[in-house]
Amino acid sequence: MAKFQRITENTFKLMQEVGQISHEDVVAAWEDDKNGEYVCILPDENRAYYVAHQKVMEEIPVRYGNIWAGVRVWMDSKGFYPNIWSANERGNLELWDKSGRNLGGLV
Repeated sequence: MAKFQRITENTFKLMQEVGQISHEDVVAAWEDDKNGEYVCILPDENRAYYVAHQKVMEEIPVRYGNIWAGVRVWMDSKGFYPNIWSANERGNLELWDKSGRNLGGLV
């Protein structure tokens, strides 16, 4: 059985159909995740972290010079697939799937 990120079944079906989720669903996902658990990618620094309850718990190693490869390896090794958020230097947040496909953002 395939493993998916922690999102609702209806949201996953929508992602499969259109490739992105609605702005409202992105906002709801961030509201749920910001005080919980998620992976934070800082693309400007080529770094990723596992964050739980507003604290960095673990840095995720970059694999083969690719942050997405590192995130996939980390998730697969843990059997844990939290939502993935990126934050750039301007403070924009974007939600991603584990293959590096952008699902929507908060700008």
